Amino acid sequence: MIEKIQHENVLELKMNFNENNKLTKEAILELKSVFDEESFNRGNRVVLLTSAASKFFSNGLDPELFIGKSADEIRTNFRLVGEMADALFFFAKPVIAVLEGHAMAMAAVMALMSDYRFMAEKAGRIGFPEVLISMTFPVLASMVLRDLVGVKTARDLIYTGKSLKPDEAKNCGLIDFVEPAESIHEKALKHAQKMSKMTFEALTGIKRASRESYRPILAGTAEWDLAHIVETIESPNSQEGFKSITEGRRAVYSD
Repeated sequence: MIEKIQHENVLELKMNFNENNKLTKEAILELKSVFDEESFNRGNRVVLLTSAASKFFSNGLDPELFIGKSADEIRTNFRLVGEMADALFFFAKPVIAVLEGHAMAMAAVMALMSDYRFMAEKAGRIGFPEVLISMTFPVLASMVLRDLVGVKTARDLIYTGKSLKPDEAKNCGLIDFVEPAESIHEKALKHAQKMSKMTFEALTGIKRASRESYRPILAGTAEWDLAHIVETIESPNSQEGFKSITEGRRAVYSD
């Protein structure tokens, strides 16, 4: 479930789906619904995206969305993932992701799709390990990552699947603020409250200006991207990669 906590003009959305905030189908649908519902709510100026799981912001997508599924089932499930990510990326107001623990794979993409990222000192890692489980990487996320950290750093993060410590993530530009675990929520909320003093029109206008250039690109690549992702997930190596996650072992690929 997602707990909504009001801090005057700041809305905190606290994810509490399971012990590591694994993104199940139900979690993805709830996130999409809440993002759609709250996007143009004038009562809130800024959103804090947080987690009730102390060790995880989120551990990414639930492998059961894809293991042993037909192409149609994979397509349906990943389309839902894409719709949720788009709802977050094009959310009408600033979103601040507060990472008090690990943010891996799709969780790292959710942080990437936010406007600001706070991360707790020594509390976790952030990374895009898709390549390590024989997965591809979505086009829009690849572009946003490139624009945020630069072409070379984005290339290296995607091709190696390396997970970053908080200071490493800040140094490359992926994370904006690294704070002590005991004060990160307070610091992020203070940042959000300062932003919330701006008018609704100013915040939504600036947010739109920062996102609209991506819409034509998304429209032109979304179906190709989805087809490519489905084809990849269907492959024996990708299926083995997802199974290795659920079984807590190293993947053994066929070639």
